[in-house]
Parts: sequence; C-alpha cells; structure tokens
Amino acid sequence: MKNLKNKNFAGEPGSRAASRYAFERGLRGAAGAALLGLAMLGASTFALAGVPGLNVSVTSLAPVDPATQTRPISYSAGGLTYQTAYTVRMTASSPVNTVYFYALSKVENGLSAPFGVVGGLRPGDSCLPVAAAGATQLECAIGAIQPGATISFTLLVPSPVPPGDGASSVLSVSWAVQAGQGQPNPSSLVHEGSQDVTLRVGSAADGVQSYVQPGQALAVASAGSTTGVTTPEAVTVGVKQIALFTSCSSHYVECLESTVRIVDETGSPIPFNAASPLLIDLVRAASSLKKNARIENATLFYTEVRPDGSSGATQQIQECIDGPAWQIPSGQSRCVVPAVRKATTLTFKDAAGNWHFRIIALSNGKIAW
Repeated sequence: MKNLKNKNFAGEPGSRAASRYAFERGLRGAAGAALLGLAMLGASTFALAGVPGLNVSVTSLAPVDPATQTRPISYSAGGLTYQTAYTVRMTASSPVNTVYFYALSKVENGLSAPFGVVGGLRPGDSCLPVAAAGATQLECAIGAIQPGATISFTLLVPSPVPPGDGASSVLSVSWAVQAGQGQPNPSSLVHEGSQDVTLRVGSAADGVQSYVQPGQALAVASAGSTTGVTTPEAVTVGVKQIALFTSCSSHYVECLESTVRIVDETGSPIPFNAASPLLIDLVRAASSLKKNARIENATLFYTEVRPDGSSGATQQIQECIDGPAWQIPSGQSRCVVPAVRKATTLTFKDAAGNWHFRIIALSNGKIAW
C-alpha cells in the first residue's frame, strides 16, 4: 500500500477516491494491529455495527483442534497445495445498492499468502486480488442486495510453503466493508478480523489439514501405506495415519490407525448421506502383511471421535450391501466394499501385493486396519 496519498482511483469521483484512500489507510493499520493480536476477535462470526441496513460476517472454516486450541491448516509441500477458507455472508435489512468488501492476508515469519479463487459469487459481482500487493489484498464489488436477502461467497487462501526451519506461522485475515444505501452517501467504514489460522508442517503421523473441493482427495502416506479421503462437498478435512506397533490381526506385521476429522465449528462431525457419502480409500503396503495373509479375511474397525477429541465405542466395519450401487447396511454409519470380483477397482489385492480398501461412510472417525 505505497503512495496511497497521491493514488488516483480511475473513474471514481473525488469524494469516493478520498474515501477509498481513507479505507486503505485504515485497513493497513488494522492489518498491523492484527499481527499484534489486537484486531483479531475470538467469536466465530463478526456482525458489523455501524453499517445501516447490512449485516456482514466472516467465518473461518478451519475448525479448532481440541488438543491445541488452534485452527491448524497445513503448509503447502511436495508439489501439493493446501488451503484455508472463509465464508463471507451479507444480509440486508433495507435496500443496499453496492457493497465494497476488502480483505488483507498476513503471515508471520516473513511468508506471504496470496488470495486464491473466490467461489460462489453472483453474476455481476467480482472479487479481484490486487497484483501490486502480491495478491495479498482482495477487492470485491458486490451489487444490490434486497431487504431480507442473504448472499454468501467463499474466500480461499492457499498456504505458503514452510520456512526453512519448519516453524509454525499464524495466518491472519483482516477485512472491511463500505456499503451504500444510496449514492453518494456510503456508510461508515468498519474494520473487523477473522480467527487466526495456524500454518504448520503436515505429515502422516501429525496429520494434514486443508479445505477441499467436492470430489477432491486429501491423502497421507507412510511406509507405502496410504489413507485418502474424498468428500461430496466443500469442507475442511483433517487426515492422519499412524502405525500402532501392536498386534491386532494375524494378517499384519503392524497395525495401522487412520483418523479422519471433518467437523463443524462446535467440533461435531459433519454428516453426509447415503446418496452422497464420504469415501475413504486405504492402501496397505505388501511389506506390512504376513505370509499367506488373505484380503478376503481382513477385518477393519471403527471408533467414534467425540467433539472433545475423546474416543467412543469401537465396532467392526460391516461389509457393504451389493446392489445397484454399494450401500451401507441399515443401522450402520459406514461399510467396507468386500473383496469380490465386482469390486476389483475398489477393494482388491494389486499385482504388487498391496491391499486396497474402499470405505463408504456417513461421518468421520478412527479406523483400525
């Protein structure tokens, strides 16, 4: 934000240009305060007081980890891009002609987190990164919102790669709005903050967290074994895989535990449905299998994970029902596709001797396999 004092906003009347300058000067100050933790508030959403006829909230879609009380998202690494997301929601109680929404991202340790694609905009609305600021600033022009109407869109912020020492960083997003009920009398400029996100190095053992799009897989791997998750909707997913180093089956040299965490702001599992279920794909390396092990005899177990992070009851995962499509049995929250000829592309033993399992689920949890 250099040379704002003399900046000429092309096509804007003098009063609006001055207002834009005042906004950007204030937003720069808000961003600096955010780094000190002064502009970041603790609630999940932030309603604006002082913008007549308009209520705006910005909600981080990175859930709180009960163990650390942070909102973890993984650094991008290994050619893979991980990201965090924020939902912007605007509700009008009286006619609003135009809303200007501005956002600024900031990361500790000298890193940068440019804004990515903005999803869910209405035709005619626009959100554009400011190239001169390295795309860490976003300017949105939102058209008329009628009384009683609510619009929403999603901001995506791809994670940077980690610093050389691998230290965690805090990602902060500051934002502000300017709304006009009539021209040329815009409302006051109001600055707010969203919840901080903690960027950290991801791994199979520590977990990887990222906001994913529908049909986009998020996976971790260790020693040739893999846990992958594909969701039917856009959500933040956490997945990790650890070796238990205990005997849980006569088939395995070591037992594995995979944890999938897809929760809402309260920590409760986000439910899916039978028509659009959660898909979990497991690959067990041949090196982890004992001699004469048979995939047809494999058993997998599921353990509920409560909102506070504690574990609930453990039960065996039943086989899916063979129908027009694989179905979860009545009374169950998940199933594993059996290793039969029909399922050769879902649950099977490949030419290298690795075992592949497809689990169809209605919610997240732990899987011992």
